[in-house]
Amino acid sequence: MHYPAVATPDPTNTPHVTADFLAAGEFRCGPAYRTWRAQGTEDWLVIYTVAGAGRIVGRDGGAHRLAEGEAVLYEPGAHHDYSTDPDPGRWHLLWAHFQPRNTWLPWLRWPQFRPGTGLCRLPENESRKAVRGALSRMVRLSRRTHRMAEPLAVNALEEALLWMAEAVGGGEWLGLDPRVRAAIDLLTREVATPFRADAIARACGLSPSRLSHLFKRETGMSLQQAADQARVRQAKHLLAYTDLPIQDVAGACGFESAFYFSRRFRRATGNSPSAFRERMRGGRTGTGDGEDPAAHEPRLGD
Repeated sequence: MHYPAVATPDPTNTPHVTADFLAAGEFRCGPAYRTWRAQGTEDWLVIYTVAGAGRIVGRDGGAHRLAEGEAVLYEPGAHHDYSTDPDPGRWHLLWAHFQPRNTWLPWLRWPQFRPGTGLCRLPENESRKAVRGALSRMVRLSRRTHRMAEPLAVNALEEALLWMAEAVGGGEWLGLDPRVRAAIDLLTREVATPFRADAIARACGLSPSRLSHLFKRETGMSLQQAADQARVRQAKHLLAYTDLPIQDVAGACGFESAFYFSRRFRRATGNSPSAFRERMRGGRTGTGDGEDPAAHEPRLGD
């Protein structure tokens, strides 16, 4: 693969046009590539290393090797000094200059390498694959001209930032054993399927006893409790947003009968299915329209 060199022999300010909302790209850089901006930019900049390595340098001269799976986030006004690392002398990166939505700001609180410069190391799991996929999709979309191209590109960036925020926050989900995550995926995806611990364990490559022990240790609940939680959550949405009869809601959520469903639902929520539906729709016992049916719901690990 050819990596074109970009020569900047002296640290002179690299030109930049401030992004109105999003400017994105993908570079494959050679050993002479360097960007230097004494006062940074007026927008935010995220750079993700796909392959090879980069080198970032703080205003005080402190340096960090930006390896595969690592990202740097520059706040507006932060000093920019980044280049291809001499070893291996090539750097494949995805980047985005952007103006964040207000709702994004909590996701941009990364561990600081230097003031205004955050670092994120993505573990070698689904988060790394998800970030690369989202940023690659962002770049492709940003180059298109159809009406929805830019909003779709922004959504792809948002997805990548969410995955990175999960990683820097010591995300509960990413910290789980991959086999436990696989079990949770099965439980939440197949709520209509009758619960069978042996089938879930087999799909995860474990014995039922081993999965049961691992699942309890990592989430604080049993497989059965997790299955019930997933079913009740789906039932809440069906009760709130559809007119399905209670019997049909029970079947769609994997309960063997409407009676058994009503018992489990009341135990989990404090309401019968019909009372919950009335409350969600602003009935006499409710708090009004617009309540989130998943509000105050316990999460795995709580």
